[in-house]
Amino acid sequence: MWLDEPRHSLTEVSFAKWNLAQGEYGTGSKGSRYSRGKFDVRPPKRNLMKQKKYTCKKDGCTQAPYLGGLCRDHHKENEVRRRLHDDALAALHAGIVDGELPSDQRLREELDRLRDCWSGICTVVQKQRNTPTMPLDEADYAIDWCISLAQEIVKAQREILAGKDVAASLGFTQQWVWQRLQNLNAGLRSNGTRRE
Repeated sequence: MWLDEPRHSLTEVSFAKWNLAQGEYGTGSKGSRYSRGKFDVRPPKRNLMKQKKYTCKKDGCTQAPYLGGLCRDHHKENEVRRRLHDDALAALHAGIVDGELPSDQRLREELDRLRDCWSGICTVVQKQRNTPTMPLDEADYAIDWCISLAQEIVKAQREILAGKDVAASLGFTQQWVWQRLQNLNAGLRSNGTRRE
């Protein structure tokens, strides 16, 4: 055969063998698709890029993203949480819920009491200095506690205006937040342990 002749260089022989394997020289005797000549070599697999399927960034959700990497349902939930957070901040700063004072006397008193604590906490955070009742390392956490209680007050006010019963989460959140703030006022850590 012409491949065995010495006048061909090694690269020509390798190239010729490769072409035989690819089926350009000869048809193969076995008749199978991949049997080309005396070599039994499959053609190289093509590296086709698979298009990545984008899904919602929430764990376990397989729906297509709608906005901000979230599906339509999770985006709506996120927007409701964001609006509630903004309304709670407005209640803490201005003392109003949806443009009005809370209609229930207990909610109004609770919001006023919370606003007093809020102003002290904001002062500690802005000045970056401890006070006897609010250590700096607890102040960042206390901001979140106040916002969570203000969110419950905003939800309770809306439920009262809609003629519904106030959710039990308001009472639980009140107890949890005020217990932590009382521990701080007593010179303890928020969880009740002694401050060092």
